[in-house]
Amino acid sequence: MQMNLPYFTKVDSNTKVRTAAIILSLVLGASALALSYTSTSIGASYSRNSGLAEYTYMIFGDGTKTYARNGMTGAIEFSSTDSATVINNVLSVINTRHGGTIYVKGYGTSHPYIIKSALIIPDSGHLTFYGDGPEYTVLQVPPGYDNDLFVFTGIKSHNAFFNTFRDFEGIGNRGEDSRNNSGFKLNATGFGVTDSLWTNVFLRGFKMDDVYIDGPNSWNNRFETSTFEHAGRAGIYRTGGEVTSDIKVTNSKFLYNDQYGVYDNAVFATYANNWFYKNVQTAFWAGDTFRDSIIMGNRFEDNSNSTNNRYDDLHLFRSDLNVITGNFFYGSERTDRMVRYGIYVDSFSIQNSIMDNSFGHGNFGTNKIFMSTSSQTSVITDNPGWNPVGTVASPFSTTANTIVPMGGNAAKPNSSTDYVVRNTPIVMSSTGGTGVSITIKDANGNTITSGITTLSYAYIPVGYRVNFGAFNVAPTVKIGFN
Repeated sequence: MQMNLPYFTKVDSNTKVRTAAIILSLVLGASALALSYTSTSIGASYSRNSGLAEYTYMIFGDGTKTYARNGMTGAIEFSSTDSATVINNVLSVINTRHGGTIYVKGYGTSHPYIIKSALIIPDSGHLTFYGDGPEYTVLQVPPGYDNDLFVFTGIKSHNAFFNTFRDFEGIGNRGEDSRNNSGFKLNATGFGVTDSLWTNVFLRGFKMDDVYIDGPNSWNNRFETSTFEHAGRAGIYRTGGEVTSDIKVTNSKFLYNDQYGVYDNAVFATYANNWFYKNVQTAFWAGDTFRDSIIMGNRFEDNSNSTNNRYDDLHLFRSDLNVITGNFFYGSERTDRMVRYGIYVDSFSIQNSIMDNSFGHGNFGTNKIFMSTSSQTSVITDNPGWNPVGTVASPFSTTANTIVPMGGNAAKPNSSTDYVVRNTPIVMSSTGGTGVSITIKDANGNTITSGITTLSYAYIPVGYRVNFGAFNVAPTVKIGFN
């Protein structure tokens, strides 16, 4: 029987060949469609003949059991009423294969995956673990259990490189005082988790920390667009000194944590564009070996939410060589639970640069910035509105011979004494007195001006020296700075 072919007016031999080719392509296409299908059971689609799957394994449930489906074959390889057992079986396979992708299907906060034993991050690295987003894919440590959610214990041959965790929520059991767990505990001995990314992850309610890092060589890890909330100790707690280095935390939220939003005493950190809100004690503790880091563009609001005038937004303890810039410190909403200082720099912290930060109209219990008089090599400059002209009662340190607006011990200078400007550039005026002869020198001791009896206004940089001469009656000196 001859087919009617509307695109050909004459059926010759060439036309027959073209027609056969068209029919063959249609048949092959139908066969391919029959072989490639989308699963209608609980789970995402996969293709039998594609040779490439979106994930290595998919985790899903039916309300009673949890299953793991192979993304290449479509076979259910693991199942159990214990979600942690299924996921750890898959993580073990990933470790053997030196990497892979796990997709965890979400069912909402009312149907979380119950995790009764810690999920073991594979030593192999190259793991991608993702879900459908917070409030959809939820992993929860149940009441009565004190395991961590994820742990990395490590081996002694290499680090676990290039992992990605994204788009899920982890919940702890903070309400049980006897429990002690974390969302991610990265505390390997010898090697650590490195070059890894956490994005759009929501961790909350862990009795200790949402994230705990204390692994040697745990470096170049990034946390972005994530939330760390209601931890019993800290949203992120990082320790380990020199061997735990290079963390970047950006565009994230630290909310309602019991002690710290962040506790960090390691090195080489960047914290940028984060929000610290209503953390109960100190929002950000930079302690001990915290150095060579940048804290930039963050918002601190209504922290120290438990005790009046005791805790700070940003507390530097033995912290050196850091840049703190472009942050906004709002202060506290209440007057009975005020943050003590916006920024506190202790006497052991050196060579920090604190500049271009802004302070809101909230309440500060003591002041907006404190810097110890012993921290002579740190600089505070251009922080608008935190200390207006004429409010410094005792700018002179007669023991160190310095001008330190944050904490001198004398309102007037001694005669014939070089006073070195420390910590922040100042605006100075000097009037009155008898026998006053003012000399100003630069940081190298070169005389800039001398023989002046009064100063109506002078801007004097850090490191410059001021001598008021061998006066009989001290002048009245006013110091202002920003």
